[in-house]
Amino acid sequence: MSTKNPFFVSPPSDSQSYGSGKFYVSFAGTNIKISLDGGISWQYLPANIDFGRGSLESINDATTNSNSKTFTVPSGEIWEIYSIFYEYQATATAGTRSPALYVRNPEGKVIGEYDTQHTVTANGNQRYLFSEALPNTSVSIWHYNPFMKTILDAGSFLKIYDVANIDSNDDFTINISYRRADMLKMRTIEFTASDLQISWSDSILESAEQKVHVLKLD
Repeated sequence: MSTKNPFFVSPPSDSQSYGSGKFYVSFAGTNIKISLDGGISWQYLPANIDFGRGSLESINDATTNSNSKTFTVPSGEIWEIYSIFYEYQATATAGTRSPALYVRNPEGKVIGEYDTQHTVTANGNQRYLFSEALPNTSVSIWHYNPFMKTILDAGSFLKIYDVANIDSNDDFTINISYRRADMLKMRTIEFTASDLQISWSDSILESAEQKVHVLKLD
């Protein structure tokens, strides 16, 4: 198929109008909107998510003097959680600590609450491991906990902390293993319109790998 006065832009200007005709629009990313015929009909084009091509990642946090730590999924990313490990080392301050793991979505609604019910006393040390296939069991200071398959979108967060908040100078050592989704698989849709416009939220431009291509046909 031949082209006439083709547009091929990556990305085009936000809210740019391409006039009338037949178009191929390829995209990868989130919050892309295509408007046909002067905005009468909007189509929201979500990202294509492909965990199979995503990269394996890990977070290692050994920051001292903190009994509460929060890890937030960055903009433009989606995480599939594989395992969460944390070691709790208490100071000499008297009191019974209750380490817990909470998982919340971007609106703050609870996705999962994991209270191991294995407490830590003054000068104590306990270790906790969460993973999908683990039995709920303990061996000495090791506590193994099942963890449901969890996929978190941008803005979701995991919080690991002492519910009792005995001493903020206690120490957490934390490791989180996850696969970051590959959201860059291109899709192409054909449109016929008398007025084609494309726009997106500002956040889409945070990654140069998120693209929109427009090709105008005869």
